Amino acid sequence: MRALGLMRALGLMWVLGLMRSVRGTWARPFWSALHLTLVLTLLGACAASTRGATRSTPERLAARPPVPRIDDDGRGRDPLDERLPEPVRVRAPLPPIADPGRLPAETGLPSPSDEGRTLYVVGGRPITEAGLADFILRYFPDRARDPLGQLVDEALVGLEAERHGVDVAPELVRARADEHIQARRKKVRIEFGADASLEEMLASSFGRSIAEFERDARRLSRVALLRDRLVRLDQIRVDRVEVRALTFPNKAAADDAVARLGAGADLTLLARRLGLRPPATPPPFARDEIHPRERATELFAASAGEVLAPRAFEASDGKRWFEVIKIVARTQGQTESWPELREQIVAGLTAKPVGVPEYLAWRKRAIQRANVEVRRAGQGLVPWLAAPADSAVPAAERAGPRTSTPATDDAGTPRAEDEE
Repeated sequence: MRALGLMRALGLMWVLGLMRSVRGTWARPFWSALHLTLVLTLLGACAASTRGATRSTPERLAARPPVPRIDDDGRGRDPLDERLPEPVRVRAPLPPIADPGRLPAETGLPSPSDEGRTLYVVGGRPITEAGLADFILRYFPDRARDPLGQLVDEALVGLEAERHGVDVAPELVRARADEHIQARRKKVRIEFGADASLEEMLASSFGRSIAEFERDARRLSRVALLRDRLVRLDQIRVDRVEVRALTFPNKAAADDAVARLGAGADLTLLARRLGLRPPATPPPFARDEIHPRERATELFAASAGEVLAPRAFEASDGKRWFEVIKIVARTQGQTESWPELREQIVAGLTAKPVGVPEYLAWRKRAIQRANVEVRRAGQGLVPWLAAPADSAVPAAERAGPRTSTPATDDAGTPRAEDEE
């Protein structure tokens, strides 16, 4: 409407100007005054007629009376908003593990007798832990994924520890739990003042005693220590091959690198001279971790120090790259029992902690050995449980032990470190 009014005003101005030019110069003052008066009058009328359209759509909608609803409770909002309010935001409990990168870890899974504990009683109606768990699984399944994953991990650790006879000295469990508790005490003092007490915080905020907190810390610490030992024990039980690799954008550059490495060039120095990232150093591969099977056969047939011919692969960005692999070492699986291998494994853990790719490889085999059943109620809650067998290894690894990524990748680390 505003545009139409402006068009009318401009058209009238043009007509008046034409009339003035025809009538001559003697009437110019008269026509100028008439011209100005009519233009101002038309512009004022246009503004008045379009004033109602200048408001934005939200303003006009807000000015309309609300449309009544069948389920309206008379206060202008859906009564379901009152029945299902947003969850109350409360301070989250102190996590029992100081290092979030380490997965859980005392005496096993929770006792069934603890599942029915009552949390609150409202008008004689009990709110129990079982009811809370059911509500979370129904309405907030995303929040249940991490705790469920930790419970599955704990069950796998317990089964594997029983199968191999692996144990952890109680003093080691106690020391790790005490280290965690001291870190919690320090954090409480930093956040709430030098006089703040972990005991008071647990009692006032979470209704827990320090004895319960210590017991939970020992449980998780034991699982973490057992898991690290099981991962390394699983590694030395099977034949493995250790490799280093570089990637090249074309076959000519890869062939040239093979020739230089065959003549005795150092892999790390060659990468530096060519402007490539240093070769990755992943943990040794087991045969079932290399795909396709033909590639696994090729790697395990090679000798230590041998350089394999370039192999083409397609990266995640769709580009074609060429991989050059050098065999560093081959190790045969050891069949000794846990007591005989304990010192060797513990020393190895002290020198180099377990990494994420090592854990993922162990978890994949542990799931297969445990014959985990995913029931209907649990489908999708723990994504890595419902995934196919090969999907536990990222696509970049399933296509072959691609231990270095293309030069255009800024991550600089093997993609196998992405757990999910």
